[in-house]
Amino acid sequence: MAETTDIRSDFLRHVNAYLHDAIRGADHKAMAALGVAVALLVLNLASGGFRTFTALDADAVAFGFGLASYVLVLFAFGTSVFAIFPRIAKDPPKGLIFWESVAAQDAASYAAAVEGATDEALRKALAEHNHTASKILIKKYAWLRVAWFAASVGTILTAAAIVLKG
Repeated sequence: MAETTDIRSDFLRHVNAYLHDAIRGADHKAMAALGVAVALLVLNLASGGFRTFTALDADAVAFGFGLASYVLVLFAFGTSVFAIFPRIAKDPPKGLIFWESVAAQDAASYAAAVEGATDEALRKALAEHNHTASKILIKKYAWLRVAWFAASVGTILTAAAIVLKG
C-alpha cells in the first residue's frame, strides 16, 4: 500500500522537527551557560577571589562582591543543569511516541498498535507529542533565562571581586 501524505501530517512533522531543533538549541545554550559558570568558578578560585569574603579582615564591599559572585555563579551552574534536564512530569502521556510509553509495551504489542492505528490516530499522537515538547521548551527556556542572567551578573561581580582583592 502506497503511503499517502496530507498537509496536516506534513505540518505536524515540520512542527515536530522545529520543536526538537529548539530543544537541542536550548540544551546547547544551557551547556554554554554551564561552561561559563565553571570557568568563572575556576577563575575565581585560581585568582584567590574567594579571599575577598573569607579573610578575617575583609573589606565590607569586597566581602559583598566576593560572596555575591560565588552565589550567583553557583546559581548559574545549578540553573543551567535544570535547563538541560527538564522533561515530562512523573506520569508521561500514554501513546505511541513517548519512549517510556513505547518501552512499557512488548515489541509485538507496540508494532500491532502502530499497524492498527488509523491515520487520524497517528496524527493525533504526533500532535500530542508536539504539545508536550512545547511544554518542555517552556521549562527549558525559563531556566535558561535565569541561568544566563545569573552568569552575566556573576561575571561582572567576579571581575569586581578580583579587582577588589588586588
